Amino acid sequence: MLKRPAMILGATALILGGSIYGATQIEVDHALLDQFDESDPVYITTRLLEDKLDGVRPLEVSLSSEDDGRFFDPAVLAKIDEIGGWAQDRDEILSWTSQSTILRQSLFLLSNDRNALTAPFVNGEQVRALNRIMSARDADKSPLKAWVTPDGRRMRFQIKVRDIGAQATMRFIDELDGRL
Repeated sequence: MLKRPAMILGATALILGGSIYGATQIEVDHALLDQFDESDPVYITTRLLEDKLDGVRPLEVSLSSEDDGRFFDPAVLAKIDEIGGWAQDRDEILSWTSQSTILRQSLFLLSNDRNALTAPFVNGEQVRALNRIMSARDADKSPLKAWVTPDGRRMRFQIKVRDIGAQATMRFIDELDGRL
């Protein structure tokens, strides 16, 4: 080894370089369920939660505006619904929920009209009126409190993601961000 140090250093550099290159090509991406056999109770329960309920991985999206009432505007809510529909059509998404979802369900219950579940909101006053109805008993207990602020400047919506792994989730988030 001491007789040929250049050759040993060269071989070491090649092995080290190859190892570093190989390490950079590895993509580590584990889904929760990758850690369990399909017969494991955790695996079975997680799949059951995904298939029958809304899964175990919520993705919260928060939006804000400088304008009062921005998130009572039917055009803005329609755009958010469009994004939710895009997400819902993807295999990795279990469901999505927003202020619009709750308002439409409430409007359906009040009117008994199935069209209320999908029809666009008529105007901002309709949206505000539905918000007032939801908050009439106790504003602190309103189901909308978690979804939109009373001034309409901030809102959030939730997307339930399958257990697809961190890399795939990040790719979805990047695509979602591009649509917002």
